[in-house]
Amino acid sequence: MSTKTALKQAREQIGKKDFAEAVKSCQRVLDFEPDNYNANVFLGLSLMNLGQLDEAEAAYKSAVEKDAGQVLAWQGLWNLYEKKQNVEEYIRTSETLMTLFMESDDHDKCAQTHEKLAAFIKEHGSTPQRVQVHSLILPSSPYYTLLEGRVFQPSLTLTRIVELLEPWESDTIKREIAKRRSRLGANISKINGEVRLEVFAQSKLDEYYQQLIDWTDDDEIRRATEVKLFDRAYQVLLVLPLGGQKGEKRAQVAEMARGMVILHAPVELAWTIHLEWADVGDISQFDVNVLREFVALFPDNGLAKTIDAYLSSELSPFPPVPVVEGDVPRPQQSSEDILDAMLDAIADAPKSPLAIRLLAAYYLHLKDHQSASETARSAMESAKQLSTETGTSLVNTQTALMLVLGLSYVYYQTPKNHPQAKMLFEKVLGAYPDCVPALVGLGHIQREAGAVREALELMRQAVGVDESYIEARMEASWCEVLLENYEEGLGGLMYCLDQLEDEPDSAVTRERMGECHWRIGHGIWLSKPQERGKRDGAYASFITALRKNPNYAPAYTSLGVFYADVAADEDRALRCFQKAFELDAGEVDAAERLASGFAEVRDWELVEVVARRVVSSNHTQSWPQRALGVVELNNRNYNKAIGHFQQALRGDVGDVNSWVGLGEAYSSSGRYVAASKAFKRAEQLDPGNWFAKYLFANVEKEMGNYENAADAFRAVLETRPGEFGVLVSLAETLVAWAWELIHDGFFARAAECAVKALETVRSVEEGKRVGSVGLWKVVGDACGVFMQVQSHADAFPLVLLKELFEVKDVDAEEVIDGVAELSLEGVGDVDKALRASVAAFKRNVKLTAGDRYAHSAAWYNLGWADHRLATHLGVPASKDSPVVEAFKHAIKGEAKNENYWNAFGIVLGEVSPSIAQHAFIRALHLNPKSATIWTNLGTLYLIQGDLELANEVYSRAQSIDPEYVQAWVGQAFVAMALGEEDEARDLFEHAVEISGASFMTANYHFGTTVWEQLAAAGKKGVRGLTSPIFALQKFVEQKPFDAYALQLQAHLLERAGDYVRASERLRKACEILEAEYEETEDVGVLKRFVGCKADLGRCLLAVKEYEAAIEECTTALDLSADDEKTYEKARLSAHLSAGLGQYYLGALQDSLAMFQQALTEANGDPDVVVLLSKVLWAIGGEEEREVARAQLFESIEAYPDHLGSVLLLGTTALVDGNEDVRDAVLAELQDDKFSADRRRNGLDLKHEVEKFLAAVAVTQGKDPKRIWTNAVHINPGSTRLWNELAKTVPGDEGAKIREAAKNVAEKEVGVGAEELAMAHEAAGEIQRGIWVAPWMHV
Repeated sequence: MSTKTALKQAREQIGKKDFAEAVKSCQRVLDFEPDNYNANVFLGLSLMNLGQLDEAEAAYKSAVEKDAGQVLAWQGLWNLYEKKQNVEEYIRTSETLMTLFMESDDHDKCAQTHEKLAAFIKEHGSTPQRVQVHSLILPSSPYYTLLEGRVFQPSLTLTRIVELLEPWESDTIKREIAKRRSRLGANISKINGEVRLEVFAQSKLDEYYQQLIDWTDDDEIRRATEVKLFDRAYQVLLVLPLGGQKGEKRAQVAEMARGMVILHAPVELAWTIHLEWADVGDISQFDVNVLREFVALFPDNGLAKTIDAYLSSELSPFPPVPVVEGDVPRPQQSSEDILDAMLDAIADAPKSPLAIRLLAAYYLHLKDHQSASETARSAMESAKQLSTETGTSLVNTQTALMLVLGLSYVYYQTPKNHPQAKMLFEKVLGAYPDCVPALVGLGHIQREAGAVREALELMRQAVGVDESYIEARMEASWCEVLLENYEEGLGGLMYCLDQLEDEPDSAVTRERMGECHWRIGHGIWLSKPQERGKRDGAYASFITALRKNPNYAPAYTSLGVFYADVAADEDRALRCFQKAFELDAGEVDAAERLASGFAEVRDWELVEVVARRVVSSNHTQSWPQRALGVVELNNRNYNKAIGHFQQALRGDVGDVNSWVGLGEAYSSSGRYVAASKAFKRAEQLDPGNWFAKYLFANVEKEMGNYENAADAFRAVLETRPGEFGVLVSLAETLVAWAWELIHDGFFARAAECAVKALETVRSVEEGKRVGSVGLWKVVGDACGVFMQVQSHADAFPLVLLKELFEVKDVDAEEVIDGVAELSLEGVGDVDKALRASVAAFKRNVKLTAGDRYAHSAAWYNLGWADHRLATHLGVPASKDSPVVEAFKHAIKGEAKNENYWNAFGIVLGEVSPSIAQHAFIRALHLNPKSATIWTNLGTLYLIQGDLELANEVYSRAQSIDPEYVQAWVGQAFVAMALGEEDEARDLFEHAVEISGASFMTANYHFGTTVWEQLAAAGKKGVRGLTSPIFALQKFVEQKPFDAYALQLQAHLLERAGDYVRASERLRKACEILEAEYEETEDVGVLKRFVGCKADLGRCLLAVKEYEAAIEECTTALDLSADDEKTYEKARLSAHLSAGLGQYYLGALQDSLAMFQQALTEANGDPDVVVLLSKVLWAIGGEEEREVARAQLFESIEAYPDHLGSVLLLGTTALVDGNEDVRDAVLAELQDDKFSADRRRNGLDLKHEVEKFLAAVAVTQGKDPKRIWTNAVHINPGSTRLWNELAKTVPGDEGAKIREAAKNVAEKEVGVGAEELAMAHEAAGEIQRGIWVAPWMHV
């Protein structure tokens, strides 16, 4: 079949709608002619009808490729795409068909194609596609010529396009922004700009706006579209990046705005841009007509309202609007009304650089420099933002704003802002070298900085530029006045005043005239000091200044100085200073005088108000910070005070008063080292500042450096003799020093300090002394010192006290009940001191009657003084005693003082334990961290026998304060009560150590416990006795008339081998006991006296005062002869001591009689037998020696373990040559049981057995070295054994053994002083041996 036939057949089949067969027919053709145009067209049509759209599209495209100029295939594709609703391909195919129809000049088919396309796109296309279709019939389209008259007018088409694009663009921008803003780290502002820029870059809306403007015949549409085009250009400008395009667009927008302004088009944005972008250096460069028209066109616009307010102000450089005849003139507005209008307008234009600039200028005009500076900075920021957004250059605007900011900084927060103002003026002058305001402002800064001559040059330069600028001439004249060129300066000021009087009356003119009058007055004040009192001189100028300007602060300050320094009218002066400071916080002179006046009357709240306001104005002067420091110091906010004083010193490091205040704040907060440094610095800066020295001395006192403090106070008194406060502090320091010396054990110095304190009190002027609470407390405390240093009570200055009290004896009213009848003349020194203390504190009670807390403290002090006196006199405690009443008064006055409750509990401890416990618990509730109160509570429990609870409370006190002595002493008493003697001794010893042996109770009981243990164990050792002897020494220094303590110390000294001091203590004890017995005739005192006499005789025997020893012992025996049993031990000691004394004096018969009597009273005591035997043997007769042997045999039979008896018997056998007795003694001594008992019981501390055995060895011709060697092996810690061994070894070996003996002695804890001394001497160290035990060589 031929191609034609097949094509014909296919056409017929298509006509019959037999599309399947038609497809086959077309395929047969294409098999032979693949590029057959008609076959591909028929195939595409058939396949499309069969629903095989993709295959149909391929067939059509094959046909188009064969011949693109034929319409048939394109129409097939067109219908195919319509069926597929492929909008993009449908549009493209439609444009192709329209082009083909246009080429064939087929108007109708071209119009029909577009009409069908428009209908299809309206139903299925997007907004951009619809715009694309509409644009095909615009004049810019190639089809417009062919279709003109057959389609809509271009203005209608463009209107439709604009209506489609405007909402679509808006929606697209919103949608894209919403999508991007959800991204992580998104910047909303940046996203807005990017999205708008992208949309605007792809949009042709501005082109359509322009075409619509060109084609429309409707003026309203044209004007509205022009506005839209302008707004569109402005929006594009805002999002364009900096660069060439932005500059071009900015020029376009500016030109469009200018055109609209010229045409008086009421387009608010255009007018705003035209004004905001106008980069003028001065407001006068604006066209006032444009400004007024803008205000008229847009009366509700924020910028317009600001301009309107500015134009109606006196600051406006433009002439007022002439009033047309018949019109109502605009009412004159006040400055406040204009400012309010501007502020209201700014709320509607918060980012308008021009509006804010006008407001800043007006603030500056009103001299509201703070607001002017803040507003100028805001305007500069807005101008900078406008330049960034639009690319507009606003250099002149920024320069003008810098000038406003600089001028405001000249007066705001001076001189803090002066460096920044200077920098701003220099920038302004760099752009405009002849800018007069900048020159004046810079000159003002130089003047304030003290560079008056440089300021004068700048002012003269400004006058040279503009002679009519009154402010420049005024400033130049003022500089002349400050340079003391009074004639020229005052002449210039008078000239300025004449010029100002010729100017129209206004608020600014009046202010300038007021300032000019004040400067003239100040110039007169400075130039004619002798005429300051005249009312027609400076005073008249100050008054005139205030008449011209009632709010001119410097004039009030000057008037205040006049009233204060000349007229001596403090009330008026104060009112003037207050007014000046109210008007201007920068009036520092007025503020300082005001603060000083308030400080004098101690109105610290007003001082703080003044100082804080000055500080807020950022003045760099130091006194406001110093004043705030004083305020905080008085408010006890010490850390804040320190901060203020430090701030003051940063401003003026040489401010002595600030250093003093800083030191005082440091001292009050407990930072004494820092305070000391501050006071020393103040003294370096001002060596004559006695107050700094006084405070330094107080710090030394608070730090406990009482000696340095006293010296410092005395140094102050050299320059300020009789200064009351210094004398009081010195007296207090001396008393505190005395109590510290007592604590340290220096009792003589303590008494001396107390006397000096009383002498210091006497040196105070009588009128001040009588009514001084502090001084009477010093008197009371100083007198109380003598209670603690009774050994120096004779130093009590009774005559001085009488002078202080102004009476011969203390009145009965001034001593406690029960002792009023006792006179100072008839009592001991301690009694006198205690009574004077009570009297002093009673005076304090009277003096403090008007001060609740001081009165309570006075009662408290009186209570303790009463308590000490009552205790000393033995007055029994009772619930209604004056002591209890005093503490009750103290508690009533201040119930929350734990010390008062504690004292109340102490005095009631024995009288009413339950009330005492309540008092202690109440005190602990107020202060649970007080070791003192816990200890007192423990003592109460100890007295009541609750040892477990007492021990627990004492432990609690120790945990709070481990160095509180009383807690350890109390726990020691608990241990004693429980029978734990070693524990008690250790606790007493610890208490003595931590107290420095200043606590009497600890000292006494430490000595007592040590003696009791020594007496029980019979031990002897100097190292173990040093501490208790020292403790008792401190006790007897405080209580020198305590016979028991003296005897106890003598016992310990005797054990230590210090017989001389022991004898001294016993003599004094005997004197005290004898006096006491003569007064009381108490049998117990007599027994103690007899014992002391016997002990004294024994100690005198030790120091070889035999006659004195015999005398003392004889006295003891005589006094105790009537009751031998009661005085058994004392009599035995006296018999033995007297017998030994007589023995050493050679009175052997008398000695024998004494020993026989002792033996009789001792009932055969073996020690007495030994002594008697020695005396009998010494007599030398055979009969006496036989008696001695008989006595020894009888004693050994009765006491077979008595070592002394065995050794003495063996010694007599050696002398007699009786080998049988000697051998028997040797057998007994060498018995293992006997040797073990001897070592265990410490029966032979001097190793007498080894000496006997060595003597036996020598008599037998044997070497005694073996004896001593065996002894050293058994007891290697014995120095005596090592020394004895050394004696048996000659040469270097003996020297080595002696060195070993010395080393053992030095390390042995229990070694005696004599033994240690012998070890040193044996080793060749003679001087050291003498130093250890000097009594051995007496």
